[in-house]
Amino acid sequence: MPLLAVAAGVLVAAFVIFGPALTAPFDFDDGPAIVTNTTIRRLWPPTALLHAPVGTPVSGRPIVNYSFAIDYAVNRWLGIAQTPSPAAPHETIGFHVANVLLHALTALLLLALIRRTMRLGRIPDAWRSLADPIALTVVALWLVHPIQSEAVDYVTQRTELLVSLFYVATLYAALRAAAAGVWWSVCAVVCCVLGMASKEVMITAPLAVILFDRAFASTSWREPWMNVGRRRLYIALLATCGLSIALVAAGARAGTAGFGAGVTWYEYLYSQAWAIARYLRLVLWPVGLSIDYGREPVHGVAGVPGAILLSVALACTIVAWTKDRWGWAGFLGAWFFLLLAPSSSIVPIATEIAAERRIYLALAPVLVLLVVCGAWLLRRPGLQRFPRRGVYAAALIAIVGVALGAVTFRRSALYRDPVALWSDAVAKVPGNVRAYDNLAAAELRLDPPLLEEADSALARGLSVDSTYIPSWNRRAAIAIHQSRLADAAAMLHRTLSLAPDDSTANDELGRLYLASDRPDSAIPLLRRAADRAPTSRTDEDLGTAYLETGALDSAVSVLHRAAQLDPSNANALTKLGGALVELDSGRDALPYLEYAASVDPRSGFTLAVLSLALAQARDTTASRQRASDAIQASPNDEVVDVFVGRAMQTLGDQRAAVTYLSNAVQLAPNDPQALARLAMARAALGNLALARALVRRALIVAPRDALLRRTAVKLGVQ
Repeated sequence: MPLLAVAAGVLVAAFVIFGPALTAPFDFDDGPAIVTNTTIRRLWPPTALLHAPVGTPVSGRPIVNYSFAIDYAVNRWLGIAQTPSPAAPHETIGFHVANVLLHALTALLLLALIRRTMRLGRIPDAWRSLADPIALTVVALWLVHPIQSEAVDYVTQRTELLVSLFYVATLYAALRAAAAGVWWSVCAVVCCVLGMASKEVMITAPLAVILFDRAFASTSWREPWMNVGRRRLYIALLATCGLSIALVAAGARAGTAGFGAGVTWYEYLYSQAWAIARYLRLVLWPVGLSIDYGREPVHGVAGVPGAILLSVALACTIVAWTKDRWGWAGFLGAWFFLLLAPSSSIVPIATEIAAERRIYLALAPVLVLLVVCGAWLLRRPGLQRFPRRGVYAAALIAIVGVALGAVTFRRSALYRDPVALWSDAVAKVPGNVRAYDNLAAAELRLDPPLLEEADSALARGLSVDSTYIPSWNRRAAIAIHQSRLADAAAMLHRTLSLAPDDSTANDELGRLYLASDRPDSAIPLLRRAADRAPTSRTDEDLGTAYLETGALDSAVSVLHRAAQLDPSNANALTKLGGALVELDSGRDALPYLEYAASVDPRSGFTLAVLSLALAQARDTTASRQRASDAIQASPNDEVVDVFVGRAMQTLGDQRAAVTYLSNAVQLAPNDPQALARLAMARAALGNLALARALVRRALIVAPRDALLRRTAVKLGVQ
């Protein structure tokens, strides 16, 4: 077999069939796993390995998280913008290309595994000659099958791709180690470790290696363990399970999987009987694919056919292990069940009752069984009289492969349009509230956003399940965008009545209070959001509230954490610098403000605060230059004028301060800060009467303003 030609063919086929999704935008879990995941924004130090964000698909899966860091670094090296679309229309291509490459590489490893397995000594001679055509047929169908589209086209399912790659690599290396020695054993263990750090399904790989040896290389269960080298390999592979157990025990999957996840084990097991039967039906007839099946367990008689089918399959697998000549079939059945056991047995995954990507690698044993059965039929005496039966079989396989590839191509194209993708999910599973929520999210990401359509989709979803918190939060966000603040507050209170600790609702309601000049009411909500799920944005919001209430030390602490969580958050950096400036620590504020200015050089506010920090640091020339830059960037912004005026006051240039502060008062006649600062500048120039008049005018507007009251006392205003 010309291996280079086969490899080239696999790559070309993969990129052609999955090519339509290469420009698909990030969607669904891609947001927390990639878009807002700050740990992937640098390769060194390897924070992506050590600090994957909790509660996301990459939590407890450091290899997957680091693979995204590599994609991000490649984008940066190529000069591809990495901000939300449409500003960065090419940001997802590298991530999608990596997924397709991983899919193709797994296919090639699977091809090598099947070929070499069929040439082992325990395989009858008549079947060894069929190793190449059987392996090629299985891998071709596995590569192009439409049920693989979710794992390949949905970027975050890199988890499934990587664990499958390392799973097959472990089996292949273990197979080679039987004849080639210790280095292949080391390779098998390394691949197993990498798989354990990619996804929990890898925990079954050591057992799969042992079963593989029993089925294809041994005549008894004791024989593999009698070999010292194999025994050491088994022990080393089993030891790697400790890594997966440790990652799960550390809480990586807490809240999404486990017996306390809100679904009983027997409900989940019964639902999996329905789900696995559906996967197998989709393997044979891939019509009705859906990206999401929702969270609700299956009830009634819907799971009965699947339970019967799986019981028969399990019984056949057990019987096959008792017949030495059927050991290959026993391994295929066991491998199928092992691959599905971590996600599709008795351990509930509350976030999704079914997912087509779960059968991604498990499709391989199913196809091997089907292809081997087909080859067996062709060898029956009744078909021997048809001399061209092989040609007809090859033609049939080619037709099936092309048909499957065409369906996959069309399915991949759907991923380019999230609205169409989630409309399809709603149509396929109309009782899935999450599909309505994601449809609304897709409509809101359009430019301009389809607010009415999104709100309608959310309302339909909530009619299915009125307790789905993300939809209430999204409807509140729409109401805020439409300036229906009372409706938004009511929706957020509804969310908090269902889930008092929901970080999104606490943050949004806190921001709503901030916008309504109620920072004292905002702080408890924002603090709860920041404690529950700290992000750069939640900490920025809390820091803003502290700033507005004058709690400067608290503001500095929280904003410093916001800057650590996302060093590119220019707003948080500017506010941190502003808090330090208010504490007269302009020199300490300079690094943050200068970096913020480099991130957003057109922000007049950042430049104005930087001007004041430079003035406090006694850098007169730089302060005046930044003041000029700030006014040029934001010529009609009273806040900018106030900070530039303060910078001039700090430098002792009261006349320049009066100019800027007078402009601020002209732009915002009732701004107590502008009035108080202008009064102080007038007083410094000897215009006490005018300064007192300004203070009296300001006290009418804001009698409780602390700065005004201090200025009034200083100027002797009663």
